[in-house]
Amino acid sequence: MHVDIDKFAAINSPIHIWDTRCKIISLMILIFCISTLKSIEAAIFSLLISLILIGLSRLPYRFISRRVLYIALFLVPLFLFLVLTSGGNTFISFGFIKLYREGIVLSFMIFIKMISIVLIFFIMFGTSSFNHTAVALKSLKIPSKLVNLLLFTYRYIFVYLEDLRKMRSALVLRGYRTRNSIRSLKSTANLIGSLLVRSFEQSEQIYKAMTLRGFNDNIVSLDEFHIDYVDIIKLALAILISIFIFFWEYSI
Repeated sequence: MHVDIDKFAAINSPIHIWDTRCKIISLMILIFCISTLKSIEAAIFSLLISLILIGLSRLPYRFISRRVLYIALFLVPLFLFLVLTSGGNTFISFGFIKLYREGIVLSFMIFIKMISIVLIFFIMFGTSSFNHTAVALKSLKIPSKLVNLLLFTYRYIFVYLEDLRKMRSALVLRGYRTRNSIRSLKSTANLIGSLLVRSFEQSEQIYKAMTLRGFNDNIVSLDEFHIDYVDIIKLALAILISIFIFFWEYSI
């Protein structure tokens, strides 16, 4: 399966040429500030900042919008739960079903913050190659075990998804069809169980192979980092924007 989180890492843009370490620090500070917001006004402003950064990064909007849509779908049950159970002033009612104004506002704010943070994550991991980002994380004194776990997870999750696709194709060729029946659920459970067992066995083989090749928990990389005054200016500007959002939140 094609790995495309850093598909557009070779684009020439002000974000792409930004030193990866400075970029990670700046964007993580911005994400932290956005996650603490509690007002709609500040959340909307943070979304505007995220969209401006997406524009500066020149990442294709179609590439971003599709993936943001998939992530947003996971929040739909949460939004429905908040709107129906938050209490407070009733916005509209249909018999015994009531939609609460506070729940709508809270759902809207969570949605805006989620979109903003996801967009920033796309900028962080989509404007540099994933290996280069991992090396930058390690240079920022992130524990090597955590960085290695991130690298291996990113690498092998796609391998296992490809295995799942092949196993499901084999089932379909043998007459399997997804239906709401006990037999269908049993086949699906067996498929997932087989994948888990296969993944465990494959992980042991990978560990033995890496041990035989002298792997000592240290991934060697030839990537080099060079910080110039433009990177420092971008870092300072990003921190100032984060500080502005933070103080604007508490001044409203």
